[in-house]
Amino acid sequence: MTLGVMLVTIVGVVVGSGEPNLAVGSAPPVVIKTVPESGATGIDSSTAELRVTFSKTMKPGAWSWNKGPEGTFPKSTGQPRYDKDGRTCVLPVSLLPGKTYAVWINSPSGGSFQDVEGRRAIPYLVIFATRKTTAATNIENASPGDRQPSNKALQRTIGLPRFARVAARR
Repeated sequence: MTLGVMLVTIVGVVVGSGEPNLAVGSAPPVVIKTVPESGATGIDSSTAELRVTFSKTMKPGAWSWNKGPEGTFPKSTGQPRYDKDGRTCVLPVSLLPGKTYAVWINSPSGGSFQDVEGRRAIPYLVIFATRKTTAATNIENASPGDRQPSNKALQRTIGLPRFARVAARR
């Protein structure tokens, strides 16, 4: 089953569920925000956590961070937890530069993310890519002479604005 067919199937289950009185209050929780944002590229590999925010207050201690394709799940560095709002779940992670990550929030075949009423959250795929290097990596790997403000390439890498680069040359 392709991802497109799977998502259409999932949407069809919710929209075409035959529930005549579907309302926001009775609908299952959905993902309304992720950090990093799904589809983002150029994410800093020093990002230390994944965050997912749902449309409803979620059941404490219930989560299901699922692996995507082989080798795309980030290394977990701690236990998941909910923020005080009860809607945002946080997974501490360690990311590598130049890598694409894919994480299912619940999965099409099941999952434990559910609201306080026991309704299972609609599965959601978070996919993002880290940039190949970070400014800190470039600085750490540079020779002492390359760390001077006059090195234009390094200034561009760490994002110094143009006016700062011009001032550094004077």
